[in-house]
Amino acid sequence: MPEDESLFEKLKADLGDEAEASALLPMVRKLARPIEASPAGSNQALVELLRRELPRRQRRWQMHRALLNSQMRVIQRELWLASFMLMAIGVALTITQANSLVFAMIAPFIAAGGVAFLYNETDAAIEELENSLPTSSTLLLVTRLMLLFAFDLALALVGSLVLAVVLPGVSLLPLIEAWFAPMTFLTSVAFCLSIVLLDTFAALMFSLTLWAVHLLLRTRADGNVWLWVASLPGLNASETRPLLLLAAVALLASALLYRAERERYAK
Repeated sequence: MPEDESLFEKLKADLGDEAEASALLPMVRKLARPIEASPAGSNQALVELLRRELPRRQRRWQMHRALLNSQMRVIQRELWLASFMLMAIGVALTITQANSLVFAMIAPFIAAGGVAFLYNETDAAIEELENSLPTSSTLLLVTRLMLLFAFDLALALVGSLVLAVVLPGVSLLPLIEAWFAPMTFLTSVAFCLSIVLLDTFAALMFSLTLWAVHLLLRTRADGNVWLWVASLPGLNASETRPLLLLAAVALLASALLYRAERERYAK
């Protein structure tokens, strides 16, 4: 029996319909043909073609740049604009008052206020989506914090440089020392509270109130020990600045550990 007739009979027996068997016979004939081994050259050509089409592995610095660019777009544009405008207002007020302490008081307000808005209930709600990404959600959050703090830090440095040039008697390094440690500490306080409380307003108000009370009581504590203690003099004392920086690191680490534990229990 010819091969085609044998295939046709088998199809007709399986399908029970001669017309359907006739329609499928050409396809079955092709499938029944033995596969010819392709030459080695064609296999190599196929491998080269696939290699060109596959995405190339990015270098480490390219991956870091892509991460920074992606998180810059996540941060609300209003935060960038508000930080710039408030810092410019702070520089203008300092020049008007001809007192560099004004800028040292304003810079921590601006940085802490912006960071308080980095994490809230909305961000917590999309953690599940971020956890599905190849990059950890904790790294994404830290990247956003680093970007915004670096932006505020750059603005404060530029503002300090302008004041050192414009105002007579203002030295650049002492001015930077006056605001850097308090700004770093208050930023960490705002960030930690926003993680723990999931409340942007509460984190903002606590950190700003802490600094405002310090500034207010410090000016009225002349000879009054209780007011001096209540003003938390360590927030701006030169000898406690290293401790403020260490406390800022500890608060940041605590906030991230707390968030990781909360995420683990939520699973």
